[in-house]
Amino acid sequence: MSLLVDVDANNGPGRTRSDDKQGRTMVTKTFKSTALAAYKKKLDTPLKYGGDYQAFENIGEVRAQNSYPSDKDVVKFLNAKAKAKARAAAMTAALEAIGIVKPTLENDDQMKLREFVKVLLSSKKYTEEDARTLAATTLGIAWEGDEDDEDDDE
Repeated sequence: MSLLVDVDANNGPGRTRSDDKQGRTMVTKTFKSTALAAYKKKLDTPLKYGGDYQAFENIGEVRAQNSYPSDKDVVKFLNAKAKAKARAAAMTAALEAIGIVKPTLENDDQMKLREFVKVLLSSKKYTEEDARTLAATTLGIAWEGDEDDEDDDE
C-alpha cells in the first residue's frame, strides 16, 4: 500500500509543505520500497510499500521543534559510532588472524561465478542453468558442490 502525496510545484515531486499545530512549516516526503524477504523468509512475490513522513529541511527547523538532541545524546551517539567502528575493525582483524577474509571478487572464485551469472541472467537471454554453465566455462572455475558424482556408484 502506498500513501500518495500531492505534488506542490514549489517543492518538487514527493514533497509538500504543511504547517504543524504550532504554525511551523514541515516538509512531507514520500518513500517507496520493495521487500524481498520478511523475518528471514523469502517472499513468494516482492512486496511494494511506501508512505509519507514529516522531515526537517535544516538545523534551524530541528531546533525550533525542540527536537535537537541534548549534549548527552550527542556524546552517546558519537561514542556508539566510535564503538561500532572499533568493534568492526577488531572483528575483521580477529577473523583475518585465523585466516578468514571478507569475500570479494578478487579473492573468491564462487563470488565471481555468482556475479557473472547475475549479469547473464539480467540480459534475459539465458536460463539459470545456461548462465551457470557459461560462467563456469568462461571463467574456467568449477562450481563448488558440482563435482561429478562418478564415485557415488560404489
